Amino acid sequence: MTSVFPPAERGRVLGLNVSAVYVGLSLGPFLGGFLTQQFGWRSIFLANVPAGIVALFFIVRRLKGEWAEARGERFDTGGALIYAVSLVSVMYGLTLLPGRSGILLVLFGLLWIGAFILWELKAPSPLLDMNLFTTNITFSMSNVAALINYSATFAVTFLISLYLQYIKGFTPQHAGTVLIAQPIVMAALSPLAGRLSDRIEPRIVASLGMGCTALGLALFTLLNEQTRLCSSSRTW
Repeated sequence: MTSVFPPAERGRVLGLNVSAVYVGLSLGPFLGGFLTQQFGWRSIFLANVPAGIVALFFIVRRLKGEWAEARGERFDTGGALIYAVSLVSVMYGLTLLPGRSGILLVLFGLLWIGAFILWELKAPSPLLDMNLFTTNITFSMSNVAALINYSATFAVTFLISLYLQYIKGFTPQHAGTVLIAQPIVMAALSPLAGRLSDRIEPRIVASLGMGCTALGLALFTLLNEQTRLCSSSRTW
């Protein structure tokens, strides 16, 4: 998206992109809860197949300028395969922990991640330019901040879903409905944040957002088994 829009519009466009992502996340908890309750948890993964096919169709047919800055470069097939092996090994290994096979798979995946880094350092057209992390401090710190932010906010969905189901006794569908609140707010405010970053220093906007996120996360420490879902007299 940054390759097909001028710098003055990138904040707005990226804000709209983030908003679209969170609209999808808004539907995720509700639809995931519905599918889990009605068809079992495996149906969540099966539902991704037709959605992926539709997305692939629009990518092929509509995204004509996606590679505008990569003309003449060869696709890094080796790097993509190494990354795929490392990702599958780590993710599948984590599902088997604390078993020995899980530990071995995670270690195997980490070795392949190391191989991926070495490959990318030597590749003529790398899938991920590793030099960006050493030559561009702003890029590196932005990625660290994003990692911390998403690690915290995405963990909330997982932990709160367990809290609602196992502590409050909600059904998966009911818990999913409650969890819609977070991505809806993000989807509504992302375009505004994008427009602000076009007019104000982006690091200021990002820092204020991280501060609000930290405050919101701190409030979750007050949750217990007596916490009410709403301010009415009824306790859920």
